Amino acid sequence: EDPRHFRMIVSAEDGEALGDLRSFIREVMAGLEAKLGTRLEWLAVDHHDTDNPHTHVLIRGRRPDGQELFIPSRLISSGIREQAQDIVTRVLGPRLGVDLVHERFADIGRMAVTPLDRELAAAARAGAIMPTRPDLIARLERLEGWGLAERGTDGWRLDGGLATRLRAMAAHEDVVRAVASVQPGREPRLVLEADRDTPVIGELVHLGPVDEIGDQFLAVVETGSGELRYARFERPQDLAVLGGAEPGAIVSFEPNVATVRASDQAVARIAASSGGIYSTRIHGELEPNADHRLVAANVRRLEVMRRMGLVQRSGNGEFIVGRDHLANAMAFEERMVRRAPFSAQVASYWS
Repeated sequence: EDPRHFRMIVSAEDGEALGDLRSFIREVMAGLEAKLGTRLEWLAVDHHDTDNPHTHVLIRGRRPDGQELFIPSRLISSGIREQAQDIVTRVLGPRLGVDLVHERFADIGRMAVTPLDRELAAAARAGAIMPTRPDLIARLERLEGWGLAERGTDGWRLDGGLATRLRAMAAHEDVVRAVASVQPGREPRLVLEADRDTPVIGELVHLGPVDEIGDQFLAVVETGSGELRYARFERPQDLAVLGGAEPGAIVSFEPNVATVRASDQAVARIAASSGGIYSTRIHGELEPNADHRLVAANVRRLEVMRRMGLVQRSGNGEFIVGRDHLANAMAFEERMVRRAPFSAQVASYWS
């Protein structure tokens, strides 16, 4: 089982001019392999259904030798982008000034994080900003209309979560398009995310992968009051539940709640009796009647927490568990709920 996967979207600014994206992506990935010093297992899916063609890439989280793969954050955040830009420049030549101007003005209304936003965010680190360039002013006015920027007497201020909110808005537009595609001819309808505090139940309207990689699914239901509500699922247990559901099935989205589990209590209890150390051997010695399957599950959970920096593991495989383990376990659960805010239930597979 892989410890993780890496996902990224590669969007060349001149995707249409590149034509076939496959050779471009292969070169980008070959450059990434050279920087990491290892071969990578990856798959990619090209998308041509937006203003700019782009590619979703999924990278396996293990090296060929079985060791866990680590990709430095700087390489993800900027190194891959710089390499892709170099390839495009080599293939198409330096960009003309008129092309850059055209792109900047196209970015003004784009519901995505754009170079204009990055430029504005860099300037806003010192406080309010007062740009003079027409494209930046026009972008700020568009952001203001979306509630992501505010004009004041001393200049403009950006929303603190600008990039996150723009990505969320773009994801919501994907949901609206998905619903429209399965209800052709109907007037566009408001689609809201399911309430994260109250269960939502309704008739299944849409169930399908978010993209062709297929590791995340979007489900949309129509409630008894006629509202359209959606949730995203990627956990195997949720996908198994939804697997046999077809439009018309009665489906509910149950909010997940972060809570310290009994396994966390057990790990804290054992560690408190063994000098802050937990292992399968120690648990078996202190509680001989413990179910070995539950102990193995404790180890798997601790390993996931270790990858998040919440516990440490010594060279001999034992876990170093601090006195704040239950607080760390709660932080872990809260992070998991943010990634998977809902569980799926099917009340009836038949309409």
